[in-house]
Amino acid sequence: MREAPAIYLFTLRAFFEENPEIKEELRHNDRATFIHGIDDILIPADMDLIRPGIDIQLLLEEINGYLLSCYWKMFSSGELDPDFLENDFMKRIWQWKRVYQREMISPVGEAPSPAPFFEDKNKKE
Repeated sequence: MREAPAIYLFTLRAFFEENPEIKEELRHNDRATFIHGIDDILIPADMDLIRPGIDIQLLLEEINGYLLSCYWKMFSSGELDPDFLENDFMKRIWQWKRVYQREMISPVGEAPSPAPFFEDKNKKE
C-alpha cells in the first residue's frame, strides 16, 4: 500500500467491480483466498489461548468485515491512508485479544496480560 499506491487502488477497484462477469470471478477467488488465509492464520495459532466457546470462524469473519469496510472507504475516497489503517487495526487487535483470549496467570500483584496468540512453535529458545 505504501510502496505502490496506484497498484493497490487498482486492486481495490477490481475487488469492488460491478461488472457481473468480473464480479463473479473475483468473488470465487476471494472465497478461495479467504479459506486459504484462514489456514495461514490457524495453523500457527495456539488455539488453547482462545477463551472456551469462542467461534473462531465468526471471529475471522469479524476481522475480515472490518478490513472490507476499511477497503471500501479507501476505494470510495480514492485515497489510501496506510498509517491510519495500521494504527486502527493495531488498536482493534488489542481489543480482540482482550475479548477473545484467555488471560495468562500472573504473579500476585501483577495485572494479567493476554497470552501471545501467534507464536512460532518451531522457535528455539
